[in-house]
Formats: sequence, C-alpha cells, structure tokens
Amino acid sequence: MSQTNSSNSISGRRTGSATCDLADKVLIVTGASHGIGAAAARLFSRSGASVVLAASEEQALQTVAADVASDGKQALTVPTDVTDAAA
Repeated sequence: MSQTNSSNSISGRRTGSATCDLADKVLIVTGASHGIGAAAARLFSRSGASVVLAASEEQALQTVAADVASDGKQALTVPTDVTDAAA
C-alpha cells in the first residue's frame, strides 16, 4: 500500500475538506432550503459558482439566497415540490 505525504490522503485522493474552482459555473441544488442542500449551496458559492436553489420552502430559500449573495454570487430560487407531479 502506497503512502503519501498528506495525512488526509488515501491512494492519492484527497479526503476531508477540499476546494475546487467553480468560477463561471452554475449548479442546481435540490433540497437547498435546509441541511446538506443549504450547506452545499453555500460551499459551492464560496468556491465561485452561481447556484439555482430548489426546494419547497420559499422563505428558507430566500435566506440561503441572501447568504449566497453575501458571497458575491448569484442565486436563483425556484420553489419546487418534487412530491407533487402537478407542480
């Protein structure tokens, strides 16, 4: 088994917190109003991406969008209920 210099590395792949350049990218995040979805949207914006935020709770989406805007990135909110086929 090969060893690397980084204690956060397994087989040459970095684990743990990683950053990548998402400048000029637009990412769609579902479940963006709370939890992992909201955290992902914030992380993506800090990494340079603009985001489309989709979730059923519009007020919570606006809160996440404000966080993204404070990072200087754009956020489009799309109230979406994936459990409703007619929506």
